[in-house]
Amino acid sequence: MKDLIQLMDLSIDGPVDRQFVLTQGQLLVALSQDAFMCVDGTPVSPHTTIAAAGPGTFTLHSQRAHMALLAGVPGLESGRTTAPESFQARTLIFFRGLENALERPKEPDAYMISAVVLQFLSHWYRRSTTENSVAIQAARWIEDHCRQNITAKDVAQAMGYSPGHVMHSFSRAYGMSVHSYLMRCRMAQVKEAISRGTRSLEEIALDNGFSSRSALHKTFVRIYGITPGQYKRYTERIDGS
Repeated sequence: MKDLIQLMDLSIDGPVDRQFVLTQGQLLVALSQDAFMCVDGTPVSPHTTIAAAGPGTFTLHSQRAHMALLAGVPGLESGRTTAPESFQARTLIFFRGLENALERPKEPDAYMISAVVLQFLSHWYRRSTTENSVAIQAARWIEDHCRQNITAKDVAQAMGYSPGHVMHSFSRAYGMSVHSYLMRCRMAQVKEAISRGTRSLEEIALDNGFSSRSALHKTFVRIYGITPGQYKRYTERIDGS
């Protein structure tokens, strides 16, 4: 079964702006390298590893990311999961292994690709714990309610866990606090609204859980290192190129 795993696409340090329609047995692995990366419209912290398995549709946008798309991978469970920065080293080893397989003189080494993929998956599944499951549930709930004035206590109450357990699980799985993730989810909505350019920054702020335009401005600069106005000009240049 191992020799059936095939590498469909490999992009190292390149821009990605694609929708992937994955079928059963297809695996997408990406490592975020910039603050503008979004997966299914949700912002992802730099150096986060994303693994998405079919069947399903996943949208990936980044100006700089490592990415691999494979087919024929056995035993995959459909869906998307993430791993924090602590998993980055193993992900880079995975990409280097695929690169080495492609550098074979005659043709890509299918057996090497299979070995590299299965080794990566063994480490990936080993890190999957009950804590990670709680964190994923919390992340999805936050994404669905990010425009509301919610706290970690609200997330925990909705899930039926203690706030301490949710915050600890979330921090270990995502490498950030519940509040930080909430802000990044709001920023995904904010960036989309800014890109459309049909509403004022004050309206965008109030519609996305911020008390004022100033509060939105400060959070945007803290997370992305640029102002909302600079981001708007950035998107206008991209659209016009």
